[in-house]
Amino acid sequence: MKERGTRNEEARPGSEVREGTLPRSSFLVRRKRLGVIGTFVWDTIHGRDARQVPVEEWGGITYALSALDAALPEDWEIVPVMKVGFDLAARAREFIGGLRRIAPDAALVEVPYPNNRVELRYQSLDHRTEHLTGGVPPWT
Repeated sequence: MKERGTRNEEARPGSEVREGTLPRSSFLVRRKRLGVIGTFVWDTIHGRDARQVPVEEWGGITYALSALDAALPEDWEIVPVMKVGFDLAARAREFIGGLRRIAPDAALVEVPYPNNRVELRYQSLDHRTEHLTGGVPPWT
């Protein structure tokens, strides 16, 4: 029998719950939640390093999500409040699914627009250009 109030953990010996009762541990498992608002951006980066081919990777809010995932204590969880374009929704869900501190009920809002993308071209260490395409609409 599983103990109520835990996240998919096996019940400890002697912790079985009788019908109609709540174990004391169910009150201790409550997690603090941190809502994060931002934009998923797919970057294509030219000339950042010595590679001849462009590098494609997540940018935008993913840096903050990764930092929070690494820094938050175990009793915290991340709740992303974000829209993502239909063309990158599966990749974005895969990204948040790889975060340890993501809330189990977290869900991105998929919209019927292409996701934001940025093409970055480095001319030197001090100079780059950025071109934004796509258009996930703002919250209204």
